[in-house]
Amino acid sequence: GAPRRLTWSQLGDEVDRFCLLLLAEGIGRDEVMVVQLPNCVEQFVAYLACARLGIIATPVPIQYREHELAQILEISRASAALSFSRIGKPEGGHAAARLFAGLRAEHPALRTVFAWGDSAEPGMVDVAARLRAQPGPDQLQQLAQAERAAAVTANDVFTICWTSGTEASPKGVPRSHNEWLVIAPSIIEAGEIRDRARLLNPFPLINMAGLSTAFAAWLVLGGTV
Repeated sequence: GAPRRLTWSQLGDEVDRFCLLLLAEGIGRDEVMVVQLPNCVEQFVAYLACARLGIIATPVPIQYREHELAQILEISRASAALSFSRIGKPEGGHAAARLFAGLRAEHPALRTVFAWGDSAEPGMVDVAARLRAQPGPDQLQQLAQAERAAAVTANDVFTICWTSGTEASPKGVPRSHNEWLVIAPSIIEAGEIRDRARLLNPFPLINMAGLSTAFAAWLVLGGTV
């Protein structure tokens, strides 16, 4: 697809829509959603939506395939997975959402596969199509009620990130909102980063390096990634 650039206002609007989609599909507080996306604006939408509704995001590298993903699905008991219909070149690439759909038979906890892209295959949720409609006042009120009901606190688990697996099978490391946000001031102070700074992120947004600098610090600074 074409490159996308979102203002904070546009990002907030898309987060609202994605939250409503999660609610419509029955994904709720303390459930786990596997997120397999390359670095993109859609990651920010997904993570912020999970943060607001108390859904635990577990991001995974885009090079993971059946072996690694099956282990993560088994350990996390994820009820949803989010990826693109295709990652890579339009004429080839990796049909990521289809891979998750194929894993559902062996992992019955995985109820929903969200496919973000130009098209979604049968049995998947077509995210792009579902986000096109502008939510009305009643839907936004429903979202506000859902946020109050979720009652997310700073000590609730926000993510489960996975170790690299260089010495053993990858291990899931849960982190709360506080455990991410406590890192941001050190990064900002050490780098003497000013408010509203532009941050060039060289890391995958799946673990400590990427999420602490290009997500937590970005939020605190009100910057641009």
